Amino acid sequence: WGTVCDDDWDLNDGRVICRMLGFPDVVSISGQAAFGEGSGSIILDEVACNGHEETIAECSHDGLEINNCDHSEDAGVVCAGNQITKPQCVTVMEGSSNSVSLNVSWCGTCGVTYMVRYSTSSGTISEPPLRAASVSVTSGNSTLLTGLSLDTTYYVWVAAVSSGTQGPYSNRVSATIRSVVPGQVSNIQITQTVSNGMTNLRVTWNQPISDRPIQHYEVQYRK
Repeated sequence: WGTVCDDDWDLNDGRVICRMLGFPDVVSISGQAAFGEGSGSIILDEVACNGHEETIAECSHDGLEINNCDHSEDAGVVCAGNQITKPQCVTVMEGSSNSVSLNVSWCGTCGVTYMVRYSTSSGTISEPPLRAASVSVTSGNSTLLTGLSLDTTYYVWVAAVSSGTQGPYSNRVSATIRSVVPGQVSNIQITQTVSNGMTNLRVTWNQPISDRPIQHYEVQYRK
């Protein structure tokens, strides 16, 4: 743990700090250790956020623990509204076996709306790629993302929404939807039967193990 120097500290910087803590906005910022001097290292100096970053690490600064300050210049912030916690234990796995989909689930609070954002690009969520899409989940702590593509990696973030204000996104998780090549059938057996003067052959086999159902089988034969 450490502190941030108040050089060039402004509301945009404070807004990012509040977002990291799960608050919807900033009320005010302060310098000169208005809330008392901290201890430990001074982690950042000359912080310059645009206000849209998810974490202060994404903002411009002089570098970790590079500063010309002491703790009498520690920065502070007052946040607005009720704290919105970051969703935890987010998991992504392939969805139903008969469709190209991903099932996203997370630990959350019942009755809270969640925003699930997903993309084929791993860019930071504060600057989402153009192909990013999102779904709103008003009930439950999971959703099925459909209409996706095979052999593609998807990156997913989840955020809670309270009174129209979106909280911080979860850590990014990812999953890859892969094509499934049907396995080889086994234990093929042929049984000959005679019925009404006709000779018939009955072919049976064991179905290959697969995480998607086999749509049909082709049986080729010749005399």
